[in-house]
Amino acid sequence: MALGLGISGTLAGFTASITNNANTASTGTLTLTETGVSGVGGTSTCASGDATCPLNKFGGQTAMSPDIVLAGTAPTGTIPGNTDTNQNVGIVQMRDTGTSTGTLSLSGNACTSTPNGSGQPNLCNDIDVAVYASASAPTSGTASTYGTQAYYGSATTLATTNLVVASNIPGGSSEWMTFVVWVDGSAGNTYQGLTASEPLVWTLTS
Repeated sequence: MALGLGISGTLAGFTASITNNANTASTGTLTLTETGVSGVGGTSTCASGDATCPLNKFGGQTAMSPDIVLAGTAPTGTIPGNTDTNQNVGIVQMRDTGTSTGTLSLSGNACTSTPNGSGQPNLCNDIDVAVYASASAPTSGTASTYGTQAYYGSATTLATTNLVVASNIPGGSSEWMTFVVWVDGSAGNTYQGLTASEPLVWTLTS
């Protein structure tokens, strides 16, 4: 009679292991503030989500007279060389207060000229605007410090334009925006007593 012998079990060898328990990934934040710098149009600070920011990039002057005639087209026109009472130079600091890198854009809404009765001209067509972007703080009245020109044209055209004014702004960094605004020198006597109003919207996207 044959006797069968069996052995059961497993054969163990050497092993080594590492467990990583600190694997995380988080989303960044994208928030924006706007602070008036030059004092023309206000020096308050507005934050993301504000729908009624009081900073006035057009300056809010009530006694402007026609100045230099707009020459050239956006974005290559040359701004007026003088800075007299008929020109508003307003500077705002746009700051990425989050942790993510963002691209800053500016868009205009419909510009309204009042009063707008029969025979009244549209002041929006003759409010001229030059917009500049700079990574460093500019000096009001010194055009060479304003940076790169992003727009040059009328308030009417600005209302239909979406401007990418700065790309790759790191979290915690700023971009300074300079607005030069004047009444076009072609405006005649019928433009007296008019007001142009145009909401502007800043958007920061990642």
